[in-house]
Amino acid sequence: MKVLPTLFAFSLGLDDISLSVLIQSTVNRCATLGTSKEACVANVRTQIVSTYYIPTTCSFAENWTTVGKNSKWWGKTEGYGIIGCGDITNAEIDQGVFDSYANNGYINCWAAGSGQKYNDCVVEELEKGAPWICPGTRTAHFLVAEPGTDMYWDGHGGGYSGTKYFDTVGYCVGIDI
Repeated sequence: MKVLPTLFAFSLGLDDISLSVLIQSTVNRCATLGTSKEACVANVRTQIVSTYYIPTTCSFAENWTTVGKNSKWWGKTEGYGIIGCGDITNAEIDQGVFDSYANNGYINCWAAGSGQKYNDCVVEELEKGAPWICPGTRTAHFLVAEPGTDMYWDGHGGGYSGTKYFDTVGYCVGIDI
């Protein structure tokens, strides 16, 4: 029945841009006030849930300049980080499959070089495995960053994976199928 809150929110005229604006303004406020990264991710998620009634999971990566992402709702602030969010499911990440697709990204993305191009390539590889990484859902969202980047998530269905060349946080999104 998670479809009902999402449909309710969109019946209010809510769109992806409105959610991204909410996230961006919160990230800016967190950076200005020096809010901890973990608290900021929790604040963003709480605001989306309480304002738009959409059960949500959010993730954070500190190194925002080269992060590969596929979140449809996101905001970033220079020197602070990037937060991406999506509608929550009851699904859990299958960690073994997540690690396997992360390893495929490591192997298949060498030709992309490094930094942003490499991280975007890894996100594409992870997206190929989303139906298996998050069985029973539409897709998953991923943030891929340089190794050692502080990364967090707040909500349900998240996990970490990575290699010596990248770290990633992912979470299941979409309507359970």
